[in-house]
Amino acid sequence: HKGETIRGLVNSKKEVLEKEACVDYAMHCCITDLNEGEILEEMEKAVAEGITSFKCFLVYKKEGMMVDDGMLARLMLRAKELGYNVAIFHWNNPYGQRDEYLKGEASIFNMFDYSSIDAAIYIKDIFNNEEVESLIDEKLQKYVHGPKVSLRLPIEGFYNIILNDAVGIRDIIKHFIEDHGCRKIAYMSGKPHMRDAQLRLATYKEVMAEYNIPYDDSYIFHGDYWTEKGKDAVNQFLSSPLGVPEVIVCANDYMAFSVMDALIEKGYKIPEDVSVLSFDGIPYTEKLNPSMTTICQPVEFQAERIINGMLYLLDGKERKSDDTGNDYVLQIRDSTGVPRE
Repeated sequence: HKGETIRGLVNSKKEVLEKEACVDYAMHCCITDLNEGEILEEMEKAVAEGITSFKCFLVYKKEGMMVDDGMLARLMLRAKELGYNVAIFHWNNPYGQRDEYLKGEASIFNMFDYSSIDAAIYIKDIFNNEEVESLIDEKLQKYVHGPKVSLRLPIEGFYNIILNDAVGIRDIIKHFIEDHGCRKIAYMSGKPHMRDAQLRLATYKEVMAEYNIPYDDSYIFHGDYWTEKGKDAVNQFLSSPLGVPEVIVCANDYMAFSVMDALIEKGYKIPEDVSVLSFDGIPYTEKLNPSMTTICQPVEFQAERIINGMLYLLDGKERKSDDTGNDYVLQIRDSTGVPRE
């Protein structure tokens, strides 16, 4: 980030990793600012010290990670001077269902040498593209002979780690019913085919039914787990025959960002008119204005489960994870206001 040097950032990360790391690690540098050219001069030394890859984003402007075309061009020219290879990969922009784009992006996954992988962590449900999923399934099964771990979806031949996302969504909705006295609760779900989206939506319906709170399809919107559908969701919720919702619960933080933007654009105040909260707990949620209430996932516990799964596949020894770290924590911030007395 602005004002930071590569070496300074690496040293700060090493201080943490040397105390806590339990496996070998490598550094992968994400550049967001050139610091008046200082970063360009540092690149050669960084590679000599083991930083062998640099990443830039042309998205994530709100998060402060996006670089402009000029900065990217300067980095690429510097890479050329140093004799480094430059690879550009992309799997983010919403092209809809245009087959030519989907086929082009799917070809990216043919460029990688899968036989060079010692172990694989596979999060299959993020792709939303059967062609890509089938390609990666085939490559991993055929060429990766080391440990293979699947997160969220069960896959034959993998060590499968299935998460209980229902716990977090249940806590969120009960918080608003019991602590805020809300009954008009709308829900923005994720992609319908994804297991975690299905589980979270089913939990929303279960809790509403338990408290005898009416809802219908006008209070449920299927989103994209990204920032493209917030305006459509808000338009649907505001025109619902059930009335303007008191609360909009989003199945992940990125969708909640766009919901908050859409509400503010229409002149609604958060949380005075409508409260917004979400699920995942990414760091950026606390930097928003208003800061966002969110359920934080137990990421460290999940990482421990993944590593233990890999070790089990290597030596056959079960390792018990510390269940005290498997808590979904509700972070109450400004987007939901103060609970009633």
